Amino acid sequence: MENSPLNLSEIQFGATILYFRKERKMSLGQLADAAGLAQETLKQLESDELHPAEELLLLLSQALDIPYQVFILEATLRTDSENKEENKTRSALQPVFNFLTRKLILE
Repeated sequence: MENSPLNLSEIQFGATILYFRKERKMSLGQLADAAGLAQETLKQLESDELHPAEELLLLLSQALDIPYQVFILEATLRTDSENKEENKTRSALQPVFNFLTRKLILE
């Protein structure tokens, strides 16, 4: 995990955590327990009040049974989509992401 090519501090992870938690039909408490977190900490992560360290992102992706790279990619795309100029990038990559999600995670 060292020398990550992305600047993770610029990525907002809250919406991604919430998206995958709901996709997995997990309650806040279930995910908090699975990741070894307090519910309040998870609530702060989902609302972007707290920014997770890379090690915590790995724990969350494991607790959600999501490949770490897919987790980071989704969060990056969601963060980029907040910038109107980046919407074209997300639109172009969305079909690829949807395919990977179905094939790698949801099936």
